[in-house]
Amino acid sequence: PLAAPEQVVGDAVFVRVKEAYVTGDRVYVKTWMKNQTDQVITIDRDGMQLKLEGGAMLDRSSGKTTQHTPYSVGPGTGRDVHVDFRGDADTLATMNKCWLVLGGIMVGKETTGKSIGEVELTVSAAPSE
Repeated sequence: PLAAPEQVVGDAVFVRVKEAYVTGDRVYVKTWMKNQTDQVITIDRDGMQLKLEGGAMLDRSSGKTTQHTPYSVGPGTGRDVHVDFRGDADTLATMNKCWLVLGGIMVGKETTGKSIGEVELTVSAAPSE
């Protein structure tokens, strides 16, 4: 499994990684995100990426069950945000860490999603309590 401490990214979004793991050629990241601003934020999961140790970037994978609708999150409220990424299975099996890039974030009346920062995910030997 992958783990990360709870943190606020870009002074805008509190991120709790609930579960993150690699299965074959996919990395699944299940988070709970809370809007830390005084405006509505929009979270477009398609704008999120996974950065690997060598600097390679994986875009969010899309499949038949992937939902592309952006989430609107009011000030002080939060919601589950789940994303997954597809990469080379051998590379993913041997990585020690990666970074969830919080892209696709719009604050207030912004119409273009931007990256507000990254959450470092490190491989842990056992699920954290």
